[in-house]
This record gives sequence, structure tokens and C-alpha cells, in this order.
Amino acid sequence: MDVEKYIGYYKNAVPDVLCQNIMNYNYNFQPSSYANHKGKTDNSDERVRMDECWISKNTAYYKDIKPCFEYACRKYSAEFPLFSVQHMTDFWINRYSQGG
Repeated sequence: MDVEKYIGYYKNAVPDVLCQNIMNYNYNFQPSSYANHKGKTDNSDERVRMDECWISKNTAYYKDIKPCFEYACRKYSAEFPLFSVQHMTDFWINRYSQGG
């Protein structure tokens, strides 16, 4: 299956100032975990090195991120009519090191 054709990119979906604010905010990032078909594992050569955190309704910038995500979902569903959002969870943010 050619999954690349299902990856969407929507320029300017998130304002630059919001991106900067999110990057500069002191979220409680934790090293990412890795799982495979056998379950969670600590080490893997395939693991992407990054930190991660949840952005929930009571977290800074949640109310700013949500409309950006909704915008991207609308744009995506216009391209792929079989796609629909039934329920929205909290947001997951990944932080990669420079060059990562």
C-alpha cells in the first residue's frame, strides 16, 4: 500500500507565533517510549529519538491548538471524503532534537 498519498500537509494551519509559543513553553516533556508487536521495549535501533508530552484541556495552548487541528481535519476530509473524526482526544506533541 502506498501510504504517502494519504499524508496531508496544510501550509499555515498553525500560526508561526503559536508554534514559537509552544516550542518555548516549559511542558513536562519525557523521553519517548517505543513499542513493537511484542509490546513496550526500552531499546531499538528503529526507535526515533524524541521527547513527548500530552496537551490536555487544562494545559497551556490547548485552546489554541484545537482549532488548528480541526482546520487540518476539514481540509483532509475534503481530499478524502471517507475520512471523518468521531471523537477528538488530547493532543500529543513530539519534540525532536535539532536535525532529528
